[in-house]
Amino acid sequence: MNTKVKKILNILGNIITLVAVFFVFRKLFTSSLDYTILFKQQNIFTITGITLILTIIIITNCYPWKKLVEIFSAKKMPWRDTIMVYTKSNLLKYLPGNVFQYVGRNELATKREIPHLKVATATVFDIFINVLAAVVLSSIYFFQHGFSFHFNSQTILFICIGFIALILGAAVVVYAFREKAHTFFKTIKQFITLQTLKGFVSALIYYIFTMMIQSLLFTALLVYVLDVSLNPQLFLQLFSAYTFSWLVGFITPGAPAGIGIREAVMAGATGGLINEGVITFAMVIFRVLTTVADGLAFLLVLIFNMLKKDGQHKESSIEK
Repeated sequence: MNTKVKKILNILGNIITLVAVFFVFRKLFTSSLDYTILFKQQNIFTITGITLILTIIIITNCYPWKKLVEIFSAKKMPWRDTIMVYTKSNLLKYLPGNVFQYVGRNELATKREIPHLKVATATVFDIFINVLAAVVLSSIYFFQHGFSFHFNSQTILFICIGFIALILGAAVVVYAFREKAHTFFKTIKQFITLQTLKGFVSALIYYIFTMMIQSLLFTALLVYVLDVSLNPQLFLQLFSAYTFSWLVGFITPGAPAGIGIREAVMAGATGGLINEGVITFAMVIFRVLTTVADGLAFLLVLIFNMLKKDGQHKESSIEK
């Protein structure tokens, strides 16, 4: 990607992020929220449980990408190397630009001596399948349960800016990569086989399943920590809203880990259903827990790899 394209995308992403972060902080500071609720003994147990489950999900999220790399490289990828690269690069999503976590995955190409293009192709398909899973979940609940939006004027302005930025960003990317895209699609034709389709379907099922779990964890946070009462219809609407907010945050160019975007979209999407201050507070808490889980996942994998290496060194020393 040339420098001009990068600058345009980063500027668009930064503008959207700043507006969204302002929106989030405004909601938090203008709402009467009891922050001490987080430190109650029963809530600490719930928060710890949610964080541990999120940590497991982050580690297992390596599975679809690993399978795709194996399909495109026609080589078996060891779990130890793949998980280490995945969890380490996952931390890079907090850097501005929202692309470094994907670039970082190409370390696996160097480690296993496979072409960088094949790892990059697996990453592109992994992103596509991830987004497709979110679209599927959002669509099912959005259309089935009459999920309604209650946006104020500030949120409408924010959404308009976001859509304009998304359209402009997509146009810039398509124009910049028109020749490379043609070459890319010619290259992947050879990989469209029954085995590849099976890999795609298993990755899609996995992402739908884990997104459902994350939505359940978010609703558990609302119910058991923030004492929000949910009827079945409201539960399904929140379930869809969380996936939709993740999707918007994910596709917004330049926003690190969708920061501010998800919170603002969720507050607007659930307006009239739950107090906006409460839903924003819940989203901020959940983001903090997810960030902790990202770091914890990397540390656990790092410790596991170090212990494995020590064990192998001891075994080789005994053999000698």
